[in-house]
Amino acid sequence: NEIAVGVLFFVGLAILGYFTIAMKDEIFETRKFTMMSVEFQSVNGLQKGERVRMFGVDVGTVTKIALNGRSVVVHFKMYEDTPFYENYKVSICAQSIMMGKYLALDPGTPVTGNKENAIIDREKTLKGVTPIDVFDLVQTMLAENRDDIRASTRNIRQFSGEMNEVMAKIN
Repeated sequence: NEIAVGVLFFVGLAILGYFTIAMKDEIFETRKFTMMSVEFQSVNGLQKGERVRMFGVDVGTVTKIALNGRSVVVHFKMYEDTPFYENYKVSICAQSIMMGKYLALDPGTPVTGNKENAIIDREKTLKGVTPIDVFDLVQTMLAENRDDIRASTRNIRQFSGEMNEVMAKIN
């Protein structure tokens, strides 16, 4: 009985391990994919393993992020065989305020107005749109409006003092 329980335990453990690895596509890559790369000035929190989405649909994962001089190159694998046109757009977006980032792809269109866009070579490194850092925007806005903010704070203090005087007279 003890041997049978031990063998059953290890068989169950092996099956669980196999399906855990197979479901993550870490070792047994079942789908065909294309390796691509995109260059950014800053990746603003994007990490290896994050999703790659096209039109809101998951189409791949980020495999590597590396510095390239004064820029950052993001390598990713893409499961869809979609052509990219000259008017493509690659950006980094936030999933939500609390969650991580993802790589957003827009492959572009074959025709823009009267201009016909050529298909680009996906083996070359694409150029990404540098993400906007909200904290940098807030910091810049505060620095530009520092005097106005101080004046508003003084006005609020003055108003509060006058309200205290009015309330004291009412009492």
